[in-house]
Formats: sequence, structure tokens, C-alpha cells
Amino acid sequence: MQADIAHNILIQCPVQVASNASMWQRNRNYGATMATSCDAALAFAATVLLAASCARRVDAPVAPLVADGPAVAADEAPAATHDAPAVPDDPPTEAETPAARPYDPLAVPPDIEIRPADYTVRDAKRRREIPVRVYLPPASTAAPVVLFSHGLGGSRKGCTYLGTHWAARGYAAVFLQHPGSDEAVWKDAPPRARRATLERAASTRNFLLRMGDVPAVLDQLAAWNERESNPLRGRLDVTRVGMSGHSFGAVTTQAVSGQAFGGRTPRPDPRIRAALLFSPSIPKRGGPAAAFGGVRIPWMLMTGTRDESAIGRTDVAARRAVYPALRCEKYELVLHDAEHSAFTDRALPGEAQKRNPNHHRVILALSTAFWDAALRDSDPARAWLRGDGPRSILQPRDEWQFDLPPRTSARRARTSPPALGPGDHTVRLTVGGIERAYLVHVPPRSTARAPLPVVLMLHGGGGKSGAAARETGWSAKADAEGFLAVYPDALPRDRSRPGRFVGNPRLWNDASGRFHDDANAVDDVGYLAAVLDDLAAKLDVDARRVFVTGFSNGASMTFRLGAELSRRVAAIAPVAGACWLKAITLRRPVPMCYITGTEDPLNPIAGGVPKTARGGLQLGAGKRKPPVRDSILAWARANGCSTEPSRVSEKGGVRTEVYGPGRGGARVIYIAVERLGHTWAGGKSLLPEFMVGKTTDRISATDVIWQFFREHSMGAAQDPK
Repeated sequence: MQADIAHNILIQCPVQVASNASMWQRNRNYGATMATSCDAALAFAATVLLAASCARRVDAPVAPLVADGPAVAADEAPAATHDAPAVPDDPPTEAETPAARPYDPLAVPPDIEIRPADYTVRDAKRRREIPVRVYLPPASTAAPVVLFSHGLGGSRKGCTYLGTHWAARGYAAVFLQHPGSDEAVWKDAPPRARRATLERAASTRNFLLRMGDVPAVLDQLAAWNERESNPLRGRLDVTRVGMSGHSFGAVTTQAVSGQAFGGRTPRPDPRIRAALLFSPSIPKRGGPAAAFGGVRIPWMLMTGTRDESAIGRTDVAARRAVYPALRCEKYELVLHDAEHSAFTDRALPGEAQKRNPNHHRVILALSTAFWDAALRDSDPARAWLRGDGPRSILQPRDEWQFDLPPRTSARRARTSPPALGPGDHTVRLTVGGIERAYLVHVPPRSTARAPLPVVLMLHGGGGKSGAAARETGWSAKADAEGFLAVYPDALPRDRSRPGRFVGNPRLWNDASGRFHDDANAVDDVGYLAAVLDDLAAKLDVDARRVFVTGFSNGASMTFRLGAELSRRVAAIAPVAGACWLKAITLRRPVPMCYITGTEDPLNPIAGGVPKTARGGLQLGAGKRKPPVRDSILAWARANGCSTEPSRVSEKGGVRTEVYGPGRGGARVIYIAVERLGHTWAGGKSLLPEFMVGKTTDRISATDVIWQFFREHSMGAAQDPK
């Protein structure tokens, strides 16, 4: 099995792996003193090959980081010199018009000094330490973040020319080092043993560890950005994140940016808004279209006409097969005569071609314009990238191409109208062979440049989408604030008959076992994920701001969705429902605001069997509910928060408890409203008081929840007021 995996590996390391044995012999001693990155790419086929034995590991959640104190840092790195071509002018700012100063992605302020600093991310759940090197721009304001993943046998110290230039252009460049596939695997090995050592390191296990390193680092960066004592506080804009990597690092980037594994649904990190891949690769088994057809964010690919690997037999044609398989916004650069190491700091021994000094110039220019367009929404950068800019620096035999999907988002092209205009729309879709539907309210400002946040509102047991809209007032809030209010419908118990509140209620599969004999009989998580996918296909959706709220049975489903889709859901707000999950594992922190009433007969604050407010008729299949605080503390623990509140306040009959901050600055808020029954606070109760108890105007649950959501976009860690 290991030999079969090694067949799919690309290796480029300080000791040049050559197909010619004599060349290997001539250069075997060079790597002992050469200080450079080692690069390789592990084909995704490794995952496919081990699908049967590793499926549980591939599908298992990657434990997010447990913050363990301030940044450990380690040694300050010496100041790096900027090796881009000297340009006398400062780089143009967004305030300057192209007419006043032409866009130039190579321009940097004169005499700028970038001094990188080294830190260590400690992932307590995985018992793993991840060294990182951070290149910060001189300005003290928050900068967009660009991650870089090294190749096999490399380290955070490699590709300094990228880190220094990106930082000089205003980006916080964070270079990861992946233990198990870094320089430590070959440094102490005898020269003759290094190739075998690197082959062993290019394993599926290390690939999965690398995949887990990316969200762990992003979580910790968000936490450091909020921590008073940390030197990175306020320096990182973690809502604008790009991902990049070379060779094995490119494969790592592909994995967290949308590539599918062996037919499985891709699970990209939603915080990543664009990806740059140096020496990409296709899977050895399975078609490129299946692997890359689901990518949704912009990708830029860079390779060379000699970008080949002696091990793994990956040639340039295989690298170039990625581009045609992509259906997203895409760009491809092919540098003439560039070998595999052309994207690293220096040439490697045994390479056939002398380095072309223009290659790094082109790489820096195109990568910078790509980040400016994708992360800063810069129109001058976009015009340069799609116009004559690249041709002005490319040499005659270099190749450059780009393509846009038929419906490029409004913020990029602004030429295609959204598929759904303002107002209410009932949308039907088929999921798992079952026809289902949801109601979406599109606000009037949906034609504006900015992508729209999404609020999923899950109705209670027996309810339906239209009733939830009337009861909560989310559509009016959407019009006022500019987001999509979405009301999915659960399935009735008897799918052969229409759903009715009495006799055939619509019920969510909330993991309680109350309404579904088999917990997997109805895949409501899959349905709600499909709703999000369908929305993204029809409208310009902000993937960083997808929120879920729900009432009663819908609140319980909100807990489940927040846990199982934690990579896609920025925050949740259950109202008057229990968390039935036996164990909560979050792939990333998911902040929560929970609201309930002190006199809720169907969601007893102390726990117990739900009963009507008067008459004591048992409901909810007679299953005892846990105390509300059990659900609160379970979610707090899953987010790494203390089970003791950090803040408690009482005002006007409303008690608020705040737990945390935990991992990534996540907080859990618990609001208990005096004398409130089983109703939506500040909304319209559609059921009689004898059944559900009193409503109240002490607070508006919709207003409180929206304010919470506004403060908790993906990657943001705000202190709720």
C-alpha cells in the first residue's frame, strides 16, 4: 500500500531527486548545506486509494484549535530584504484613480523593511504544534491574510521573496510549517536515505494533518487578533483570507479550497476567498472534472513547461489538466522553461536550465494582482489582470489565460442580474430523490455590489415556512438590513399526505429520536446544505455570513446544523429548543445566542416533559427535555469557553449570561426573558395562550439575534454588547 501511495507523489527537495542515478550520486552531498524549501505534491489519489480503510478518518471532523495562551514565539527572524524590482513610487491606494497613477502590482514603498516574526500554534485537541512565520506590512491597520503551505521537506522559512513582497503590498503573509512533512524528515538522514525518508513522509496521514493545520491556524490567528497582549492584535483582517502553496502545499491548498475527494462532497474552509496554486496536480484516479468542478472561489494556477517530477511521473500535461476542469473564475500562467523549483527561493542542484530572473518578477506581479482583485475587490487590479497587464511583463513564450464562469458574481462583473429579484420566492429542489422546497425573501438592495448575508429561519414542529416568516418578522428585517431571509420547510411525518399542524406535522430530524425512528431516515442536514448551495447558484451570497436560527424543534435542528455544518455556518441562534446531540464536535468555533422564556411550558427551563400551559397535556412525544442550561454549557464547552459566565446582567426582566471568549474568540450568550412562554419574543404568536403561554415585548428576538449575527461573520471575534 505504501508503495502505491508513493507512486502518486511528486518530490522536489534540497537533494534533487533525479531520474538519472549518476546525477543523484553527483549531488547527494549538496543538500546537507543547502538552505531552501523542499517541495512536492501528493496526488489526491492517495485518499481515493485508501477510501475504504480511511473513510472514517477523511469524514471525521478536524478538531479546531484550543487556544493555550499567548503566541509562543520564538525567535525573531532577521529583517528580510525585498527582492522585487526597485520601483520609486509608492503602490497605488484604492483612493487613487487609475488615471492619476496606473496600477502596478510590483510597486512598493522605497526603503521598506519587512521583519518577519515566528510563532507557534498549539492545537491541543490534536496534540500538535504548527510553526508559522508572519510577514506583517508596515501599516498598523488590519491587513488581509494570505496563508502559504510549503512543499514536502520544506519549512516556514522558504519562499521569502513571496512573503516580503506580499507584506510590502499590504498583506499579512502567514507561512505554515507542517510537522511530519517538513524539513525535519530529511535533515538528519544520511544523503542516500533522504529520498526514501521523503517518500515515507508523503503519506495520507500527513496529508490529512496538513488539511487540519489550515483551519487550526486560522482559528488561532482570529484569537491572537483579539487578544490584548498579543503583538498581532488588530493587525489581521481575518474576514479576507487567501490560501496558497507549492507542490505538496498546492495539494493542501486544493483540499481546503474546494477539491472533491473520490466523489465526496468537497468541504472547503469558507473563510478562504481565493486560492493560488504553484505546481498544482490532478488526482491519479478519478477524473479532473469530478475533482475540480465544484470549486466556487477564484483559483490562480502557476506552472512551467519543465515543471515535472521524477517520482510520481507527474508531467506538465497533468498539471495543466486542472485548469480546464475548473468552472469557477480561473487564471493560468505557464512559464517557459520553468522547472519545479522555479517558484521557490533558489535553484536546486542538477536542474537542467539556468534560472530566468524574469520568472520571479512575473510570479510576484500576477500573484499580487490576483490578491488585490480577490481580497480587496480592486477594480484597477482586476482590469490589469484581465487586460494587457500580464502581457507587459511576460516573455514571448510564456503562456497566460483566464476565464470567468457564465454568471460571475455581481461584485466582480456586475453584468448579470441575480436569478431571483426582490420579494418572496418559493424555490423547489430535489434532494436525495425527494422534492422539497424553501421560501426566500430577497431584499430590494440585492442588486448592490456587496454579496448578501443569509439567515436561515427553521420553523417549529408543525409549522411551515410562511408561518415562520409572519411570526418572526425576519423579512422586514432583511429589507431594512440587506440580507436574504430564508425559510426552509421540514417534511411531514407522512410524506404521502400534505403537512398539517394537527394530524401530519412537519418535523425536523433534530437528532432527538422523538419524531423519526431512524435518525438518518430524513437527511435534513443534507437538505439544508443543498439549500445553501442552491442560493449560492442563484444569488450573490456572502459565504462568510451564513447564519442559522430556529424556533422549538427548529431550534434543536439549529444546534444540529451548527455542529454538522460548522465549516459553513458563521453563528447560530436557537430559540426555545434543546440540543439533543450526544457529543458536539465543531470543525471551527460557532458562536451562539440562545433565547428562551422563564415560563415556557414546552421548553421547561429546568427540564422535563413538555406540556401545554394549561391543562398539562403532554407534547413532544412525551420525551423529557434536558435543562436549558445543559444545552448552553454543552455548546460553550464545544467552543472552548469556560462553563462559568464571564459576564452576567439583568435589566427589565431580561437576564443575559455571556460565556467565553473561547477558541477563535467565540462567545456563547444565554438570554432568559421573564414570564415569556413558548413564543417568539417581540413577534406574533400564532398559537393560543392556553397552549404556549404568554408572549412579550420586553425584547425583540429578531433584533437581538440580527445584532449578534452582524458581529459574528466567519473569522470575526467581536465582543457582544
